[in-house]
Amino acid sequence: MSGLSVRDGFSVARSRTRDRVENTIDLNKLFRVIDADPAIVGAGVVFIDSDFNVVTLREFQPICSVAVKRVILREAPRYMGAQEFVRTLESNSRESEMVKESIVTGVACVGAVLSWIVVISGSALVPFSMGSSGVLTVLGWSTAIAGSAQCMVGVTRVIFESTTPSANDALDSSEWYQAVMSMLDAISLAGGSVSIVGTQILKKPC
Repeated sequence: MSGLSVRDGFSVARSRTRDRVENTIDLNKLFRVIDADPAIVGAGVVFIDSDFNVVTLREFQPICSVAVKRVILREAPRYMGAQEFVRTLESNSRESEMVKESIVTGVACVGAVLSWIVVISGSALVPFSMGSSGVLTVLGWSTAIAGSAQCMVGVTRVIFESTTPSANDALDSSEWYQAVMSMLDAISLAGGSVSIVGTQILKKPC
């Protein structure tokens, strides 16, 4: 029997999807078009193929804002024409919201796991001091905690979207919720993108 696991199968499928996208779409041109729009400049780009393989084409880049933004590109199912697919999305916007919430939650939870791995491995190697290493350790803990909070919020939103969509609408319209999520986004980005923020802002003033 082959030693290929289910997870490996998913990885191969995503790799093939990414190769197909790169061979059919000029990604650099796509990213330039996105970055030309001030509302979504630096947005992460996610592609979902007809078999629901999710591929991240570009991670979010905090060029002009720390509020995480993503552009989600979805391929029409094989059994459905392009125009019919567009009409389906327009008439069933909640399905698109469910897909979006699931992707955002997946990204947040994976980021939280990676942050905890970094914190645990780093804590074992960094000596106890109040120097720069100590500051980075504190930042790492903050990032991991913020990422975990984003993951839990995401899971809650997915549950709401599948059971009580109006609850998510209420959250999105609440100023306190927007403020909390912006704070969590800023903390998470600070942990892994301090240098990127500096260079990107210098490269492209807003």
